[in-house]
Amino acid sequence: MSQSVSTSSAAPPLAYQNVKQILIDRLRTGWPKDARLPAVHQLAHELGTGKTNTHRAVKELADEGMLISKPGMGTYVVRKDGESLPRPHSHPKSTGTGADAACELKDKHIEVLGVGSSVGHIEGFGVAACDAFTEAAEALGARVTRKPCIADDADSYMPDDDVDAVVVFNPHPDFPLIPSPNQVMLVISTGLQFYIAGGARYDVVSVDQDQGGYIAGRAIKDAGYHDAFFLGCNPDLRESSGGRPDQLYPSAKYDLNSMRRLRGFELGLGHAVPEAHQVTVEMYADTCGARIVSNYMALNPRPEAVFAASDELAIGFISGGLAMGIEPGRDYQIVGFDGQDRARKMPEGPLATVRVPVEQMGLQGANLLLASRFTDRMQPERRLLLSCEFWEGKTLVSRER
Repeated sequence: MSQSVSTSSAAPPLAYQNVKQILIDRLRTGWPKDARLPAVHQLAHELGTGKTNTHRAVKELADEGMLISKPGMGTYVVRKDGESLPRPHSHPKSTGTGADAACELKDKHIEVLGVGSSVGHIEGFGVAACDAFTEAAEALGARVTRKPCIADDADSYMPDDDVDAVVVFNPHPDFPLIPSPNQVMLVISTGLQFYIAGGARYDVVSVDQDQGGYIAGRAIKDAGYHDAFFLGCNPDLRESSGGRPDQLYPSAKYDLNSMRRLRGFELGLGHAVPEAHQVTVEMYADTCGARIVSNYMALNPRPEAVFAASDELAIGFISGGLAMGIEPGRDYQIVGFDGQDRARKMPEGPLATVRVPVEQMGLQGANLLLASRFTDRMQPERRLLLSCEFWEGKTLVSRER
């Protein structure tokens, strides 16, 4: 469940420089100091890279003092200092596709799109990712144009001819984007539903949902709680319910994001969450989280911990709970998912949550464009998954031992 890159079955192993950069990013956002790394063969399997390249990358990081190899014991993290690690755009840019692969973004016109039913997709939670991408791309000489949000029910969208690359932030599944053969595509997504219609090849920067769920489950387990209540989402249920705002869906099928977060959560918790303790709603929204409190209160006995698949659901659940006389941290424990600013600034105190590294997603998006399809349109797609981290908050209080 660490950061990983996957390619098609015909893809050659990544060059060791790229494997090294993946490990640097993992050192920045994942492994804590003194953590033990997986064995090289296991690490290569998780990253989808060759053993030789992985071994060489690990050895160089050890030679540079970031890791230390202890004979008979394994390899450990020595230094975890994000400011002292190389910036994402400063590593070697070659992909092994030829000398021209070291392509910088000078004079390239990049168009950044948000996709969804409101501008919130690009101007809300994802603004940090867009800002980080724009800053990194412009520092490399690119001209960046940020378009308003494109409705996900649009018939199609065709970028202007002068656009060299199209970066789509949080696209709706099957969004009908139609680039020209000369335009490079990149998707930056805080979720996993980033498949775009049209058959174009494109790279993706996303987040490891399983790993994020795992650290949420582990945090609740380490705090001393066993039973948990899960609140997830499936937007498709809006249509099947006729749009009824009061309709709840116990044990319904989740969307891919909630499903992966629940799967990781159960691994971290150490056991499955019973179906009777799972509820599905139709939107990642405060109002949906608030409505679920009545379902939770009806359980006997009630689980002591709650895991919400988004910060919106967690915030709504807390609001609904306060209206019914229960407080987070006292009457129940709750953990969210996203790391949104408003979740850290609640009057009740900061929400314990899984933080999605949106800034790093933007930086790594610019990094992928450095050695992109400008020189080889048919190279295998790259899928870069970044690790999440846990943010402590007042909504998860350790049980007294």
